[in-house]
Amino acid sequence: MGNSTANDYVLAMIARELKHHQYQVVSHSNNPNSLLMTQCLSDKVYLEPMTEEAVASVARLERPDYVFVPAGKQELGRAIERVGPTTKVVVIEATQIPKNVVSSIPTLEFNGLFDGQVVYQLGVIGELKDQGVGKYQTLAKSYPAHLESDLATKVTATSERAISQ
Repeated sequence: MGNSTANDYVLAMIARELKHHQYQVVSHSNNPNSLLMTQCLSDKVYLEPMTEEAVASVARLERPDYVFVPAGKQELGRAIERVGPTTKVVVIEATQIPKNVVSSIPTLEFNGLFDGQVVYQLGVIGELKDQGVGKYQTLAKSYPAHLESDLATKVTATSERAISQ
């Protein structure tokens, strides 16, 4: 389930991996523009409000083995567990809260999933320069960040090492 851009992107990558491994993917979103609503990522879609009642109804119909819920939506996971006690609810935690950084050089954000052994890179985001201040700030971002080969290799290696630790 997803209902924001960052959650939607992460959940789309999870859906892609699940489909690759032959799982049936059922998506529930209140956003008709969600990546999860495409047939290439979801076998079935529900465009419904993100309320406890709506997700419980979908869970009763679909009886999922697993449900991926973004951090901040745990109440929806609990509603699913009440109607499907055998369903495993996986909460996708935000491990770091972004900070508003002002810098004279551009900063990068590395997004990845870590399964305990492998870091799966989802992408790198670059900061855009604020024209009024002449500094790089977290007010605007560019995805994907366009990095030269050497810098992309360094960012990936540094990020994967930090995440693995």
